[in-house]
Amino acid sequence: MVKLSDGSNALLTGDEPFDPIRANGENGVAVAQRLGIDPALTWAEAARQLNLPLYSVRAVLEVPEELNEDGWMEDMMFNEDGSVTCFCMPLLNGTASGDHVDGQLFLRVQEVNADDPENQPEALSTRCPIRIALQLPSETQTYEVHQEYPAAGLTLTSVRAELTPAGVYQFANLTAREGLTRDDYAESGQWIPVLYSADGKRYGGGLNLTVYEDMDNWPQLMLMRLHSMDSIPDTMIFALEDDNGSLQVPQVILNK
Repeated sequence: MVKLSDGSNALLTGDEPFDPIRANGENGVAVAQRLGIDPALTWAEAARQLNLPLYSVRAVLEVPEELNEDGWMEDMMFNEDGSVTCFCMPLLNGTASGDHVDGQLFLRVQEVNADDPENQPEALSTRCPIRIALQLPSETQTYEVHQEYPAAGLTLTSVRAELTPAGVYQFANLTAREGLTRDDYAESGQWIPVLYSADGKRYGGGLNLTVYEDMDNWPQLMLMRLHSMDSIPDTMIFALEDDNGSLQVPQVILNK
């Protein structure tokens, strides 16, 4: 729980107030444990049981429509002091230029009527201007390669790594085999470009959990993925794996 401006206590959530708290996974279960309640309860039920007001909050970073690729991703982290941290990641189309982008921060709060899901008070919202700094990659490394991935029907032709404050963006350029259509490729499964260290340790994904696919120039295909790394190593290992990592596929050594 948190303290309001008048000193009273309240519950904050960024989830659907009438969904079970455990729907937020381990973070939700941890919140329930701190509150001493059953994680199967909804936020509204928890507020009634604890005799506390419940507030639904949201914060979304909005960028100009012409820069937006396909919406955004957002999530909520519940902190030990009862506050919440809002995460929002707009998916940009790569056309932003200059040293900044001017966007807006959408803020919304609603005091939830925990007793009646169909009768909710009007939410309060506002938009605040925000300037987002653009930073070019501090290092770029390109690797020319040739590796076939028969299960996917693709041939890897090059890999580019770009070091940014968010981590290392990896761009894998591939060519589909002759006669392979986009539908054929889609039916072959979800393919994920993965990087390993020289000693075989898999690098984790970054804040952007999406594997971005660019098929505009089919049969040329580009797969992009962010990795949680603070430098581009002298040697990395590339692999194209299925979505559960269970399929053994050829690996490619990338040397600077």
